[in-house]
Amino acid sequence: MVVAHGALRTMPGLGRASASARWRPTLTGLLILAAGWALPWLLAWAAWGMRFDQLFAASLAQHFQLVTHARRYALWLWGNPLDLALWLGPGILLLGVVGSVWAWRNRRAASWLADAAAAGLVFWGALLLLNLSGLSRGEVGRLWLFLMPYPLAFALLPDWGCRGRALILVMMGLWSLAAAWVIPPFGI
Repeated sequence: MVVAHGALRTMPGLGRASASARWRPTLTGLLILAAGWALPWLLAWAAWGMRFDQLFAASLAQHFQLVTHARRYALWLWGNPLDLALWLGPGILLLGVVGSVWAWRNRRAASWLADAAAAGLVFWGALLLLNLSGLSRGEVGRLWLFLMPYPLAFALLPDWGCRGRALILVMMGLWSLAAAWVIPPFGI
């Protein structure tokens, strides 16, 4: 989703760049990026005969046997959202949903609200599909950490005023203190 969202934002710029002569540095950078990703795999294949596709398939099969296969699907249908709420903070998660609904209801008022409403729809839909897929059965608070800025951004969409934004910050601070208190390595 992050890649797709980023691609949506960069497509107009790439289109403008391709219409001019400025596309060559972009293409060169992309080729260097692709070579940097592929070179270690090509060297491992040349030196030891290691194949990326076989290694990837074996690691996915091993992960499925160790983690996914042993855990019941029905348990994680409600366990994953609970874990996400615990890591993110239930208040921020709830306000993220409220902000997304608010953006959807007001999407015709401004183009940025339409963009925010679409981003909210994509985010919550992707989260639902991730949960229903059953691929992540546990520890999603850690695995989905990169998704956590989105509910926070959605929570800040409505005009809560100074007091409301201060309340959100206080809520985040209190939740951080509570999490630091109960997590053993960081216990206060």
